Amino acid sequence: FDRGIRGYVEELIEDLKANCKPLEGGAGPQRKCPLCGHMMKTLRYNILCDDKEGGCGLHIPLEAAGKKLPESALKALCDKKRTTVVKGFTSKSGKKFEAALKIDEGQRKVVFDFDAGPKVDADGLACPCCGKAMTAQGSKLSCSCGFMMYTQTLGTSLTRQQVEQLLGQGHVDLYGLTSKA
Repeated sequence: FDRGIRGYVEELIEDLKANCKPLEGGAGPQRKCPLCGHMMKTLRYNILCDDKEGGCGLHIPLEAAGKKLPESALKALCDKKRTTVVKGFTSKSGKKFEAALKIDEGQRKVVFDFDAGPKVDADGLACPCCGKAMTAQGSKLSCSCGFMMYTQTLGTSLTRQQVEQLLGQGHVDLYGLTSKA
């Protein structure tokens, strides 16, 4: 039985050698790892750092949250460690969202950056702590004193009226929230 299995495995290996082409460094453009400078390989689902000695371990996914990442985003991640805001992601609950991507150097992986994008005046909203004008950046409202709040939470986006009520009265009733569970 043992000889039969060994013979079968040897036949499979010879067949694979004769009929399959090996991957030579992966497909796609040549890229350098933004963390360690070694060359990266483009594989089927991600771009992987080819640091065999130090084991950098960085991998950049070719798809995130149901969206195939455009080449411009992959290039930006390799060159600048971050992208501009990318549209068309889909959350686990099926909702569309947009976010920038950045490389988290500590975790050695790509993460969403919801705080990216230009800061703009929050149209006259005053900070409840110090009374200064707040700025909006994506779904975050913040003040120079350190106060901040998000206008999107648990699958719900706050309306302007709800934000004003929350800032003015300190509370707002919300219905239809979706837990992460």
